[in-house]
Amino acid sequence: MRTPVAAAILLCLAPSAALAQRGSIVLESYAGERPRDADELLTPLFRELATKGYLAGNDVAQLIEAKVSRAGDPLDPAQLAEATRLIDHGYGSFLKGQFEVATTELERALEMLRSRPATLSKNQPLRDQALRAHLGLALAHQRLGHAEDATSVMAEFARSFPDREISRAQYGPEPAELAKKVRAELDQRGRGALKIKVDDATAVIFLNERYLGVGEASVLDLYAGKYRIYVQRGTSAGRVHEVDVVPGSEQTVKISWALDAALKTAPFTGFGFEGEAARDEAALASNLALALDAPRVVVVSIREFDKRRSLWGAVLDPASGKSSRSGALALEPVKPGADKIRELGRYLTGGEASPDIIIEPNFDTGPEPKADPKVLEKVRPGSGGGSVSRPFKVLKWVTLIVGVGALGAGAYLIAIDGKSSCDTPGCADEYETAVPGYVSAGAGAALIGAGIVFFIKDSGAKKRESQVSFAPARGGMVFSFGRTF
Repeated sequence: MRTPVAAAILLCLAPSAALAQRGSIVLESYAGERPRDADELLTPLFRELATKGYLAGNDVAQLIEAKVSRAGDPLDPAQLAEATRLIDHGYGSFLKGQFEVATTELERALEMLRSRPATLSKNQPLRDQALRAHLGLALAHQRLGHAEDATSVMAEFARSFPDREISRAQYGPEPAELAKKVRAELDQRGRGALKIKVDDATAVIFLNERYLGVGEASVLDLYAGKYRIYVQRGTSAGRVHEVDVVPGSEQTVKISWALDAALKTAPFTGFGFEGEAARDEAALASNLALALDAPRVVVVSIREFDKRRSLWGAVLDPASGKSSRSGALALEPVKPGADKIRELGRYLTGGEASPDIIIEPNFDTGPEPKADPKVLEKVRPGSGGGSVSRPFKVLKWVTLIVGVGALGAGAYLIAIDGKSSCDTPGCADEYETAVPGYVSAGAGAALIGAGIVFFIKDSGAKKRESQVSFAPARGGMVFSFGRTF
């Protein structure tokens, strides 16, 4: 009967082991430009990692942009010229009564500008063009009888241009009246408060492309709805974080400039650093993996290793930022074939290392990354926050169970000491089990005591852990808390 039971247990455990890495991610990392042959070298590696449940490339980019942030680079000159042309022609079409043309062109222009908030953020006078596009689009929808669309566009106008009045002389009374009506409806829903903090005091903060402040900014009376937060430092573009402002709520959004500056979702997914000195891939990769709820993260790169250009990879535990294994495959004097590259993938995911793989036993990931409060923590006021290590989570149970077993065995041995060891009448043989019984009972009592201590320590860890929850809301690697007032 034992064999079928063991087989059933193994069959139940097998799927869990196979799915252990499901949702794990792969990130690239480079100091300087991404090598031109990166796609050629990484494709076999990504395919091998995919067989173990790892997501790479565009799949990870989509997750990041949906849950964390998206690129905020400005439109290039040709794209900006096209957006401006669409606004001019679209508004002109509205004035001519060509409302279908106007809605198509103005929607396209605003979509282009919203997708690249650095365009207006770096050139605030362009907001006048965006304002005109909003008004023309809202009125064109209204003339077509699209009341819901007209209200939606004007609500976006109200959120994006609280600092602007609609000129009746320039636009007439119609948009001003529509804006007044929509603002009244938004006021009935209630307003919310938003505080934005960046860990770099020189970073400039924009909300819906409107300048707010440097390093930190607060707005206490925002209309409810979705907002785009964009941060830049000097001429360096950051990323776009989206946040929902809920009526009657107060939210705090904390942004890591280091992550914004390094994170890329195009033309590759991972990190780009200005040089080796700026490299901090372990901390950033771990925090990003936690925000995406990924159990493991593999960081890969093409870099010099052991004085040779190599394809390098390391597996990181997001909770600690430490590497469980890392290694490299030399790319010179001869580039390895796809089979050799796949062997590196098998090694990184737990397989044996082939002779060509250079094992890196002491990969230094730098200082242990803290659970970045700008990205990952939702903490009650006054709590310590942070990730909580629970080394006694399993050990407490093992120690206690073994201790109880040892104590029970000791008690049994003590109980039978001196009793006859056979059933034959007049049998003189007796058990001599007192000494091993006392030893076993003593060891069991010690283990039970240790188990109780481990339970107490782990309980304290769980209390601290209960103060933390990861909240990777759409479009923002944010630490947010809310309260109703």
